[in-house]
Amino acid sequence: MGAAVLGIVVALLAGNYWARWRRAEAASRTARAAARAGGRQVWRARGMMLVIAAIVVGLLYLWFHGRGR
Repeated sequence: MGAAVLGIVVALLAGNYWARWRRAEAASRTARAAARAGGRQVWRARGMMLVIAAIVVGLLYLWFHGRGR
């Protein structure tokens, strides 16, 4: 009977640690995917900042050098 109880306890512990390992791996994959997506978002934001800066420079140029004054 002692061996059966020991076998059950070992099986439960192995299942518990297996589930922990699977959750950790899933969290790791999710974190890596989020980091990649974050990198793409950063480059998209930098590009948008450059576009807005070009528009602002163009508008300032037209404002100071335009004929509408």
